[in-house]
Amino acid sequence: MIQRILFTALLMAVITLSACHKDEDDLFSKSRVTLITPDSVDITNIQAEARLTNVNTHQVITSTSFNGATLTVQTLRGVYEISVEGVATCGTGDKRQFRATTDYADLSSKDNNELSLTIIYLD
Repeated sequence: MIQRILFTALLMAVITLSACHKDEDDLFSKSRVTLITPDSVDITNIQAEARLTNVNTHQVITSTSFNGATLTVQTLRGVYEISVEGVATCGTGDKRQFRATTDYADLSSKDNNELSLTIIYLD
């Protein structure tokens, strides 16, 4: 009888401890946004601000950390509206203002999410 009580108590402790486990890694994903030009202009530098707005939670992620024409950010998995505005330096040395937007970007994959946005020049 005592063995049965101990076994039941041990089983309940194991169930309780495993139920308290938080798996937060599944909520976040690394997302990469790459800016592409409509023509074959080589972009050497991007100085821009990107705003990623989660459609469901309305959480806004703002970043200026472009590496070339690519931005890599940690995002909560979900659907986003993305807008990027700034200045692109072309291979010829010309600086051009641009904007790139999308109303729907599915960044819900657990692994790497990749998205390409086409630049619209403002000048």
